Amino acid sequence: MKRIMFTLMVFALIATPCLAGPTFQFSLSEALSFQILTPPTTAITSSPGSAYGVLAISTGSSYSDLTTPLTGDVGYAVSNVSTGDYIALGTTVDLQSKSSIGLTVHNDNQQNWSYALWANDGTTNTTISDWTAIAPWGGNAYLTLNISTLTPTGTDTVALLIRNDSGQIDKFHASVTIPPPGTIILGSVGVGIVGWLRKNRTF
Repeated sequence: MKRIMFTLMVFALIATPCLAGPTFQFSLSEALSFQILTPPTTAITSSPGSAYGVLAISTGSSYSDLTTPLTGDVGYAVSNVSTGDYIALGTTVDLQSKSSIGLTVHNDNQQNWSYALWANDGTTNTTISDWTAIAPWGGNAYLTLNISTLTPTGTDTVALLIRNDSGQIDKFHASVTIPPPGTIILGSVGVGIVGWLRKNRTF
């Protein structure tokens, strides 16, 4: 009987986030597939890899311009972004059965920059989160975007928007943290197991 109850509890922990419409978290491959959807208006054409001035998309210890990311799993660098200008780094994903988007962003710069999330379901439905200012040199924020107004089709577009608040034309470096697959579910299962064992120890 105890074994059956334990099995049911584990399945419930795994199924609950799915039924509630979990938050979409980017995988490593999705973060690496980001392309510039909206280039900065002052984009340069001489940087390697893109006509829009992308300097690097890297999971290594440094960007291609040898600047070391302060934190995060995937780093992005773009040059010549003017004050008040923004770029959109985006990719195509499947948002079906999801209720929101989440991403932890780190500001690897010495000036202030603002960040937001954007999503489109492939038709006329688009939504954007509030702009969030992140402090220089390693400041971070967990960005979220409610996508309940969208009708996901499986080939939806999402983007990280990055806006220059520095007061000068500048190059930004930003990095994002990608949670390991199953981290949240495994953590929930672990907590459930500990609670179940403690409860049964009292009888």
